[in-house]
Amino acid sequence: MQFLARLERLLFRQLEAWLVLLLLTIVLVGALLFAAVVKHHTEGRRRTGVIGEVAFYVAGLPEETLRVFSGLRAGSRFATAESRFNTGGLTVHAAPPAGDDGYLLVARHDPERNRGVLELMDLERQETIHAWRPDLDRVAERMRADRGRVLDRQQGMTPYVWPDGSLAFRGLDAFLVMLDRCSNVEWAIGTPRIHHSVEVDADGYLWAPNRPEPPVLPGAVGSMLDEALTKVSRSGTIVSSIPLGDLLIRNGYGSLIYVMDQYPIDPMHVNDIQPVLKDGPYWRRGDLFISLRTNSVVLLYRPSTDRIVWLQSGPWLHQHDVNVLNDHEISILSNNTARLGDGQWHVLGANEVYIYDFATGESRSPWRDALLQHDVRSETQGRATVIDEDDVFVEESDHGRALRVSTDGTLRWSYVNRGPNGRTYQLFWSRYLSAEEGDPIAQAVTAHPCP
Repeated sequence: MQFLARLERLLFRQLEAWLVLLLLTIVLVGALLFAAVVKHHTEGRRRTGVIGEVAFYVAGLPEETLRVFSGLRAGSRFATAESRFNTGGLTVHAAPPAGDDGYLLVARHDPERNRGVLELMDLERQETIHAWRPDLDRVAERMRADRGRVLDRQQGMTPYVWPDGSLAFRGLDAFLVMLDRCSNVEWAIGTPRIHHSVEVDADGYLWAPNRPEPPVLPGAVGSMLDEALTKVSRSGTIVSSIPLGDLLIRNGYGSLIYVMDQYPIDPMHVNDIQPVLKDGPYWRRGDLFISLRTNSVVLLYRPSTDRIVWLQSGPWLHQHDVNVLNDHEISILSNNTARLGDGQWHVLGANEVYIYDFATGESRSPWRDALLQHDVRSETQGRATVIDEDDVFVEESDHGRALRVSTDGTLRWSYVNRGPNGRTYQLFWSRYLSAEEGDPIAQAVTAHPCP
């Protein structure tokens, strides 16, 4: 009781006005100094040193806390900003004349399990025939990482599956994992931080972007996001890591990094590395198409000579997903996004799928009207696969929908990741597989059921 009485006297003691003003002045000056340190750190200045690192981390705590609690309140941080669709799962609207005998390799968030799910769906039978659900404790063990980091970043993204049912996926800008057909963890890479696309070249090596930490780009300090191109063997060995900033500078494209009038936080933002599988008149086997979102650039890099042999910015805008169509054409998913006055990403109209012809140097957009008609507008993610001259597959990742649509606007089918609560949840770079690609996988996963 004596303690409570003393505490009460202390809390309600009258303070001199000069002391109150002094304390307020100290708080105000401290807040201004703190803001200045954070500003200097984010602009890449070196004078603040460790103090800047700590201040930047502390400044981010309120946003991170809000993100976590917002996710809990919404049921999941992977719920879409708006739920635009009334259907859930696969819906066939107007099947192609010969039907669709392909497959959908779905990467989605499952709100009931509150974790990522990777599933293979047979589009002809309209059913899921296999699922990969890795043991996250085993992933953490293989990475020698804290389980909390794995749980926070476990959402499976950009899956790539082999004919024997083995599957590679990445976590949320965090790690790369290889599973066997029955979801057993074969290996996991936690360092460097793998992000965005996972693709395989003609020799069976995986290619994915990584973020060197600390950044190795000349002049990079503070919170800047650097980039490198990572080559990984099927057995999980990192074969090489090519710093992209140095590569651009060596080839005379340093202006893509340093052209901005303010210190760039994310000057390159690699979101796709697409290996070339065979020679053609405009590329060679082993070349890499690379998508740089920040400057709306797609380039063709030849590792054998360390040269950029082609580079173009636009007409695509903040694009994703480059694919080689034939010996002279590539497709590019253009998000058509821009940061406007409110600082948020906005789609200008709808997403587009461009086809660039190296023979003519011209681009066309066959599905522009169709994607506008169906209001396809993923702001910051997405995938697109040209199926034939009429149809294209597009994943509207940010809004939890995938669809096959024709040039005349016919919606063949759609897949919506809708939860039991009626909310829509994100998709994470699912793949459309043709029958030729998917049939061996389907046979492998169904012929020998997993325990």
